[in-house]
Amino acid sequence: MAYLVRFILKLKEALLKNTSHAISGVDTKCNEVSGNASLTSRTILQKEVAEILNKQFKDAKIKQRNSHNWGSIGSKVERAALQCEGIITLRCEESLSEYFERVLPALRSLAESYRMDTSDEDGYALGTVREVENALISYFEAMKEC
Repeated sequence: MAYLVRFILKLKEALLKNTSHAISGVDTKCNEVSGNASLTSRTILQKEVAEILNKQFKDAKIKQRNSHNWGSIGSKVERAALQCEGIITLRCEESLSEYFERVLPALRSLAESYRMDTSDEDGYALGTVREVENALISYFEAMKEC
Protein backbone atom coordinates (compact mmCIF):
# COMPACT_ATOMS: atom_id res chain seq x y z
CA MET A 1 0.00 0.00 0.00
CA ALA A 2 2.95 2.33 0.61
CA TYR A 3 3.92 2.15 -3.06
CA LEU A 4 0.40 3.25 -4.01
CA VAL A 5 0.68 6.34 -1.80
CA ARG A 6 4.12 7.13 -3.29
CA PHE A 7 2.69 6.68 -6.79
CA ILE A 8 -0.22 9.03 -6.18
CA LEU A 9 1.99 11.68 -4.60
CA LYS A 10 4.56 11.50 -7.41
CA LEU A 11 1.86 11.59 -10.05
CA LYS A 12 0.07 14.59 -8.51
CA GLU A 13 3.35 16.45 -8.00
CA ALA A 14 4.40 15.81 -11.58
CA LEU A 15 1.03 16.83 -12.96
CA LEU A 16 0.97 20.01 -10.89
CA LYS A 17 4.48 20.97 -11.96
CA ASN A 18 3.83 19.74 -15.52
CA THR A 19 7.40 18.50 -15.69
CA SER A 20 8.92 15.56 -17.44
CA HIS A 21 11.91 14.81 -15.26
CA ALA A 22 13.40 11.36 -15.62
CA ILE A 23 13.18 8.92 -12.75
CA SER A 24 16.35 6.90 -12.28
CA GLY A 25 16.26 3.29 -13.38
CA VAL A 26 13.40 3.73 -15.88
CA ASP A 27 13.69 3.24 -19.61
CA THR A 28 12.18 6.38 -21.13
CA LYS A 29 12.79 5.68 -24.83
CA CYS A 30 9.06 5.11 -25.39
CA ASN A 31 8.11 8.30 -23.61
CA GLU A 32 9.17 10.52 -26.49
CA VAL A 33 5.75 10.09 -28.12
CA SER A 34 3.81 11.75 -25.30
CA GLY A 35 3.21 15.19 -23.80
CA ASN A 36 4.71 16.22 -20.47
CA ALA A 37 1.91 15.05 -18.15
CA SER A 38 1.47 11.80 -20.07
CA LEU A 39 5.23 11.35 -20.21
CA THR A 40 5.56 11.70 -16.47
CA SER A 41 2.63 9.35 -15.83
CA ARG A 42 4.17 6.73 -18.15
CA THR A 43 7.55 7.10 -16.46
CA ILE A 44 6.07 6.74 -12.99
CA LEU A 45 4.01 3.74 -14.09
CA GLN A 46 7.09 2.06 -15.59
CA LYS A 47 9.01 2.58 -12.35
CA GLU A 48 6.18 1.27 -10.19
CA VAL A 49 5.65 -1.77 -12.44
CA ALA A 50 9.38 -2.52 -12.17
CA GLU A 51 9.16 -2.31 -8.36
CA ILE A 52 6.16 -4.66 -8.25
CA LEU A 53 7.93 -7.21 -10.42
CA ASN A 54 11.20 -6.92 -8.51
CA LYS A 55 9.35 -7.70 -5.30
CA GLN A 56 7.84 -10.83 -6.85
CA PHE A 57 11.15 -12.01 -8.29
CA LYS A 58 12.92 -11.45 -4.95
CA ASP A 59 10.22 -13.48 -3.20
CA ALA A 60 10.66 -16.27 -5.74
CA LYS A 61 14.44 -16.34 -5.26
CA ILE A 62 14.12 -16.49 -1.48
CA LYS A 63 11.74 -19.43 -1.77
CA GLN A 64 14.01 -21.14 -4.30
CA ARG A 65 17.04 -20.75 -2.01
CA ASN A 66 15.00 -22.24 0.83
CA SER A 67 13.47 -25.04 -1.22
CA HIS A 68 13.93 -27.42 1.71
CA ASN A 69 11.05 -25.47 3.33
CA TRP A 70 9.20 -24.24 0.26
CA GLY A 71 9.53 -27.13 -2.19
CA SER A 72 8.81 -26.00 -5.75
CA ILE A 73 6.82 -22.92 -4.73
CA GLY A 74 9.70 -20.56 -5.60
CA SER A 75 9.70 -21.81 -9.19
CA LYS A 76 5.92 -21.41 -9.39
CA VAL A 77 6.11 -17.85 -8.08
CA GLU A 78 8.90 -17.05 -10.55
CA ARG A 79 6.91 -18.51 -13.47
CA ALA A 80 3.86 -16.45 -12.47
CA ALA A 81 5.99 -13.30 -12.16
CA LEU A 82 7.49 -13.93 -15.61
CA GLN A 83 4.02 -14.31 -17.07
CA CYS A 84 2.92 -11.09 -15.37
CA GLU A 85 5.99 -9.33 -16.73
CA GLY A 86 5.05 -10.36 -20.25
CA ILE A 87 1.59 -8.94 -19.77
CA ILE A 88 2.30 -5.70 -17.91
CA THR A 89 5.14 -4.34 -20.01
CA LEU A 90 4.09 -0.93 -21.30
CA ARG A 91 4.20 -0.77 -25.11
CA CYS A 92 5.52 2.35 -26.81
CA GLU A 93 2.47 2.86 -28.98
CA GLU A 94 -0.22 2.53 -26.32
CA SER A 95 -1.77 5.23 -24.17
CA LEU A 96 -2.24 4.64 -20.46
CA SER A 97 -5.95 3.97 -20.93
CA GLU A 98 -5.16 1.43 -23.68
CA TYR A 99 -2.55 -0.10 -21.38
CA PHE A 100 -5.05 -0.69 -18.59
CA GLU A 101 -7.71 -1.91 -21.05
CA ARG A 102 -5.24 -4.55 -22.25
CA VAL A 103 -3.49 -5.46 -19.02
CA LEU A 104 -6.28 -5.76 -16.45
CA PRO A 105 -8.34 -8.36 -18.38
CA ALA A 106 -5.17 -10.30 -19.24
CA LEU A 107 -4.13 -10.42 -15.58
CA ARG A 108 -7.66 -11.45 -14.59
CA SER A 109 -7.49 -14.28 -17.13
CA LEU A 110 -4.05 -15.38 -15.90
CA ALA A 111 -5.29 -15.36 -12.30
CA GLU A 112 -8.28 -17.47 -13.30
CA SER A 113 -6.01 -20.00 -14.99
CA TYR A 114 -3.95 -20.31 -11.80
CA ARG A 115 -7.11 -20.57 -9.72
CA MET A 116 -8.11 -23.59 -11.79
CA ASP A 117 -4.56 -25.07 -11.81
CA THR A 118 -4.38 -28.05 -9.47
CA SER A 119 -0.56 -27.94 -9.45
CA ASP A 120 -0.76 -24.59 -7.60
CA GLU A 121 -2.62 -26.18 -4.70
CA ASP A 122 -1.14 -23.77 -2.15
CA GLY A 123 -2.08 -20.76 -4.28
CA TYR A 124 1.27 -18.97 -4.26
CA ALA A 125 1.36 -18.45 -8.04
CA LEU A 126 -2.23 -17.19 -7.92
CA GLY A 127 -1.25 -14.89 -5.06
CA THR A 128 1.62 -13.49 -7.13
CA VAL A 129 -0.69 -12.68 -10.03
CA ARG A 130 -3.35 -11.22 -7.73
CA GLU A 131 -0.81 -8.98 -5.98
CA VAL A 132 0.33 -7.56 -9.33
CA GLU A 133 -3.26 -7.24 -10.52
CA ASN A 134 -4.43 -5.49 -7.35
CA ALA A 135 -1.55 -3.01 -7.48
CA LEU A 136 -2.37 -2.12 -11.08
CA ILE A 137 -6.07 -1.79 -10.27
CA SER A 138 -5.12 0.65 -7.51
CA TYR A 139 -2.94 2.64 -9.95
CA PHE A 140 -5.77 2.70 -12.47
CA GLU A 141 -8.23 3.97 -9.85
CA ALA A 142 -5.74 6.61 -8.67
CA MET A 143 -5.14 7.72 -12.25
CA LYS A 144 -8.89 8.14 -12.84
CA GLU A 145 -9.10 10.42 -9.79
CA CYS A 146 -6.36 12.77 -11.03
